[in-house]
Amino acid sequence: MKLLNVFGIIASVALFFFAAYFILETAYARVWASEIPEDNYAEKVTLTAATYSLFFTLFFLINNILNRILIKTTTTKVISYFGISFSVILLPINIYVLMEPTKVSYDESGLFWLAFSVIMFPFSIVYLVQVNRYGILPKSNPEILDDFNDSVS
Repeated sequence: MKLLNVFGIIASVALFFFAAYFILETAYARVWASEIPEDNYAEKVTLTAATYSLFFTLFFLINNILNRILIKTTTTKVISYFGISFSVILLPINIYVLMEPTKVSYDESGLFWLAFSVIMFPFSIVYLVQVNRYGILPKSNPEILDDFNDSVS
């Protein structure tokens, strides 16, 4: 779990720079496409960026779900619900960009992934702190009031 969260921190930073690069690349390609009309480089860049963004989105969705299931703290539960929500919101946007790269380019939709990377960076740090502090806790029964680890004789 620790390794997954460390990779989440690295992936969020990588997603930020990845999205920024492809936003600029798509914008430049659209400018040059006005001068060279038969060149569809902007669509190719959009498809490439949207494909990689889909992998980032799915990774963070799985990361949030695993942290929700395995780390049993209230902080992790709340943050994971927000992370899952943001990931699920981005999936249809990403699929639409993949289906219609001529209508929506990555320089228009890439801002979602810039914001997503800024959101997932602190979430991944909190997940890492929570797993280091509390570890993967066993499932507790809220009906039992005296559910604790040490045994009483």
